[in-house]
Amino acid sequence: GPLGRPVLRDVDGRPYVPGSALRGALRHGLEALLRGLDEPAKGLWATDPEDPAHSQTPTARLFGTAEAPGLVRLGDAWLLDRQGPAPIELREALRLDPATGSAAADGAQVFEVVPPGASFALELFADNLDDWELGLLLCGFDQLAEGFLTLGGLTARGLGRVALRWTAAVDFEPRELLYTGGRIPDAAARDPEGRMAAWRAALAAKLEG
Repeated sequence: GPLGRPVLRDVDGRPYVPGSALRGALRHGLEALLRGLDEPAKGLWATDPEDPAHSQTPTARLFGTAEAPGLVRLGDAWLLDRQGPAPIELREALRLDPATGSAAADGAQVFEVVPPGASFALELFADNLDDWELGLLLCGFDQLAEGFLTLGGLTARGLGRVALRWTAAVDFEPRELLYTGGRIPDAAARDPEGRMAAWRAALAAKLEG
């Protein structure tokens, strides 16, 4: 059958995850959670484009609006293993005719997938966020890790699940960057689990507020 939904590739022909796709998934998931809370008095409410104050909502601060950039920057996630063939597989699926529920006249469709086990590296920068905002951002990543959010297409077929492993959480001040010529200091804190537990606790305290 015809090839549909090809995997995005970098200049070397290897799959990658666009930062825009990840940012969109995180924003969608957090907006859904905040819509269920709707507690503007605590600073926790979903974005409403019709509301003049929508640029101050948590997701607007994190990911930006049409008028202002967000405080979180997500780069593209690049494949770690650069050796050997690109981890891309072809799968075939029978397309159903929605009117009849039987196989469509054009038959099967072939699509590309990245198989389980492929590892990607992601770098995230957050500028001057409060601890509870970092906790909220982590909540979005937790939704990805638990499967409540997915990436890419054909998610109804079970695709788009990801596992996450944090390797570092680094704090640095502008002064440090000036002293080091723009390099992130090696002495910065690199205890991701401990730091993230504190951010989640700050979000819980904000909710209990």
